[in-house]
Order: sequence, then C-alpha cells, then structure tokens
Amino acid sequence: MIYVSICDDDVIIARKIKKLIEYELSKKGIEFHCNIYISGRRFLEYNKEFKNELIILDIEMPDISGIKIAEYLKKEGRNKNIVFITSYDNLVFRSLECYPFAFIRKKNVETEIPKMIEQFIYRVSKKCSSFLLETPKTTMCIPIENIMYLTYWEHKIELITSTTEKYEFRGTMKECLNQLKEESFF
Repeated sequence: MIYVSICDDDVIIARKIKKLIEYELSKKGIEFHCNIYISGRRFLEYNKEFKNELIILDIEMPDISGIKIAEYLKKEGRNKNIVFITSYDNLVFRSLECYPFAFIRKKNVETEIPKMIEQFIYRVSKKCSSFLLETPKTTMCIPIENIMYLTYWEHKIELITSTTEKYEFRGTMKECLNQLKEESFF
C-alpha cells in the first residue's frame, strides 16, 4: 500500500495532481490511499507517518511553506520521499536543502507526475518486500509474501500468487532470483 499526501493551497491543482496519481497507481494495480491538505498547518496537524509514503508539497503557501514542512519532516527522518511542486522555477535551489525526492513544475504536471510515479514505484519496490514486474504495457509491484511460485517455460515466466492470480512476462529466472534473493525466497 502506498500512502500519498498532497499539500497545496490551490485546491484545483491539488485535485488535478490527485487524479493523475490515482490514474497512474490504478493503472499499475497498486493499492493506495491519497489525502489532500489545503494548508501547511492542516498537513502538520493531520498527516501521519506511513511506511511507503509519498509527500507532495507546494513550496509557497500562505500559512506554512512547503520548505518549512520539509525541514520539519527532515528532523523527523521523513524527508526521503518528498516531492516539491511549484509554479516558480527559481525556488528549486532553496528546496534542495531538504533533499527532496523530486521537483515538479505545476505547468508540467501531466508529463512529470507519471515519470515521478515510475521512479517512486521503483524506489519503493527496492525498499519494501515487493517484486517489480515489468512488461511492455505495465509495471507492477507484487508483495513478495503473495508469491507462491514462479515457473519458466519457452522464455516466459509465470508468477503465481496466493490469490491465484497469474502474471506472465518475459525474462530469466536469474533476474527474478536477483530480486527475490534478499527475501530468502526459495
């Protein structure tokens, strides 16, 4: 499960970002929960820490700026998956002090959100116990605890889950085992 928090005082932009993220994660079959916070103060009051969290912060907000929130999150050790979003390109350098995961310009959200989601899924799949399954049409994160077994036949791998779902893709068993090695998958 991925938890997404969007903090932007522009409700229209926040909803647009949420819609784009929901589309990208749904397309990949990834479970998620997405919240919108319309002020920095509201974010700090209600946001909770989650294992696989993606935090999208508008840099400039009237009450508490995204940079102030990121500084707070950095002290809490939660700054690894922060994405700054702004209309002002000149604020990028100031935001780098908080070590953000990504930076998105509001005028380019349609093209930059899908790329950022791809990078985030890859990052999360390396940290959590997930198997990253890539096909020409999609990329999915499958929890390792759901994998029953893999078979290989005629250059195709079939992955069977405990929910009896089957995924077929091209690859080698060696590539699969490299992903599963750290999880002691036999």
